[in-house]
Amino acid sequence: DKDSGAWLELPADEKALQWALLSIDEQSFGACRIAEARSIIPAFRYQLAGDEDIGKLNTLAGRLQELRRAAPDDLMLMKYKAVLALEQCFDLDMALDIAANLGCYDFGPDILSPDAYGEYVLQSAGIDTGDPAFSRFDFRGYGERQIEQAGFVFTPYGAVSRNGQEFVHEYTGQGQQGKQEDGMAMGQS
Repeated sequence: DKDSGAWLELPADEKALQWALLSIDEQSFGACRIAEARSIIPAFRYQLAGDEDIGKLNTLAGRLQELRRAAPDDLMLMKYKAVLALEQCFDLDMALDIAANLGCYDFGPDILSPDAYGEYVLQSAGIDTGDPAFSRFDFRGYGERQIEQAGFVFTPYGAVSRNGQEFVHEYTGQGQQGKQEDGMAMGQS
């Protein structure tokens, strides 16, 4: 019914879930559709509508809330966004698995351009890039080669790469290569 609905802020406890069902006079979420989703994760603003599993969405929102608690400066949340972009993730199951496997990725939030990365690598090696000898140095080309060698990919959130840690598939199958975000508020009707 277009005129009925309830907002449910996720993660929600059992009492909040029951209140939402009661307010729309339903027994389960099976008969409900998500009419609108709001999220601080840009990729989820438009993807999570329709008939997504509310239990999985609630689990994902809980995992993202944990990420925010782990790094109050939202660094882990930025890493999550970067990994979603790297994996081109559009699947709720994969989004859940990525949230639980962020240790499988290296993240450089300060690596925003090949130029900056090239200069950073040299400075990390103790080289004074302010020396006049570097006035015509191709930091961009050097940075691009170093990034490629390190396996990093640029995203709007920083550079990210897959490391050697084993990815544990809880929701996705071992062979699935699906690609797909705390503080979500879901419009149910």
